[in-house]
Amino acid sequence: MGLTNYIIAQARKPTGNFGRFFAMSMNRGHWPVTRWGLSHVKIKKSDTILDIGCGGGKTVNHLVVMAPEGKVCGIDYS
Repeated sequence: MGLTNYIIAQARKPTGNFGRFFAMSMNRGHWPVTRWGLSHVKIKKSDTILDIGCGGGKTVNHLVVMAPEGKVCGIDYS
C-alpha cells in the first residue's frame, strides 16, 4: 500500500499509533466548526444526544460535559 492510500485509509478508519495521531489531528481541525455548531443549539443537562459521525471523539466528550444528567451516544464507522 502506498503512502497516499495509507493516509486515506487512516482517514476512513484510524488504526495504530498513526491512527491515534490522525484522530487527534481531526479533533483539532474540526473543533472550530464543532464549537460554532454547538453554539447554535440549546443543550439541557438531561438531554439525550446522538452524535453521528463523531470522528475522533472530542465532541462526544464535550457533549457529556454539557448534558451530565442525560445520555450521550456516538456512532462512527471508525
